[in-house]
Amino acid sequence: AEYGCRHLLAMPSLPAAATTGAPIQALTTNASQVLFSSAPWIGPLVVLAVLLCSRAAALWVAAASLLAWLTALVFSLPAGLTADGLLGYNALILASALQSRNTAIPLAVGGVVASVGLSALLFHLNVTTLSLPFVLSAWLVIGVERLSSGRQ
Repeated sequence: AEYGCRHLLAMPSLPAAATTGAPIQALTTNASQVLFSSAPWIGPLVVLAVLLCSRAAALWVAAASLLAWLTALVFSLPAGLTADGLLGYNALILASALQSRNTAIPLAVGGVVASVGLSALLFHLNVTTLSLPFVLSAWLVIGVERLSSGRQ
């Protein structure tokens, strides 16, 4: 959303955070981007809504946010994109979807890492990401699940 406003629509946007921030900041910015918002108060509301719906989903969302943040740090992905939640919000919606499917943890971890990598790649290619990394990562995880279980 931030990228789209800044580059595609040539609209002013909120300034990017100066650093990658702490894991709790990553959770709130990732969660706010789920609603395509940079407002700092949106993220905690999203996390609260998930928590009220399902403690398990909230745990998966928090873990996915932490993993997305760590993935961005390990692979030295752009700090501004990480701080603004633009590399992690797809990981949150992926974690929520996978939690409801009872996906194995190693597959979920792989999906989160893939979604962060796809987000970074698409930003690098100047492609508006929206939820494409979520969709592709979900397909990847579900495909691997089906192959490993022998289902087609």
